[in-house]
This record gives sequence, C-alpha cells and structure tokens, in this order.
Amino acid sequence: MNDELYNSFSLLVMSNHRYMNKLFGIALDGPELNPASLLCLMMISMNSGGLSAGKLCEICCFDKALVSRTFKELERSGYIVRNPKDKELQRGYRMVLTQKGTQTADCARARIHEFWSVTTDNIPEAELRAFYDTSLKLSLNMREFVKRAIKQKN
Repeated sequence: MNDELYNSFSLLVMSNHRYMNKLFGIALDGPELNPASLLCLMMISMNSGGLSAGKLCEICCFDKALVSRTFKELERSGYIVRNPKDKELQRGYRMVLTQKGTQTADCARARIHEFWSVTTDNIPEAELRAFYDTSLKLSLNMREFVKRAIKQKN
C-alpha cells in the first residue's frame, strides 16, 4: 500500500471511529452511560443467555479492566444483572439485561439503524457488502498481526 493510500485510509478509520462515538453519544440513555457501556448493552442484548466479561472482551476487543468497570457501573445503575443460571459461578458468569437495559439497547439500536439508513441511502447494496467484506478481512488481519506482535514482544 502506498503512503498516500495508507494515510487516507488511516484518516478515514479515525474519522469513522469519531463519528461512531458521536452516534453512540446521541443514542445514550442517561448520564451514567458512555459509548463503551452502550456497546456492552447492545452486545448483551444479542445473546439471550447474556455474556461473560471474557466473552465481551473477545467480541468488542475491550480490555478486561474496562469491561469490569463497565459491568459494575451498568449493574449499579440497574441496566444488567447476573444471569440467575450462573449464580453458583465465581468467575465466568454471564450478565443479562434488566428491563431498563433492554429498553435502552432497543432505543439505541433504533437510532443506529436510522443513522445507518440515512448514511447509506445512496450506496448500492453490492458496494456496502464489498465494504463490509473488506473491513472484516482487514480487522481479522490486524487482529492476527497484533497477536503475533504481542507474542514476539513478550
């Protein structure tokens, strides 16, 4: 990849990340939520049995400390509770949404779908699919590169 293309790509990634964070800010329910909290709620909502902190770290590429703090805050604020089926577990237990958490995730999802519809309205489905497929490949390649780099560093 030439420098100009790499620089443009890097700027676009950072710009899109910034806009996604702003979108999450628009979709937030209350002052105790931040983009990481909202993303956690949305990911938990897509898993009927809930998610453990470890699984959420894996899905969202968040570090364990961030997920731990986020879970504590979401639980304290009444958005999530421990899955009753996991009450015997000391570690690896799953968190599920409360009614408040479900309503918040549903509302945020509706706002994000609205945003997606407006921002992709003039882009053909085939181009969106190609963009998604390429983005997925880039993400997987970056993940593997980072894993190898961390192993070499240690």
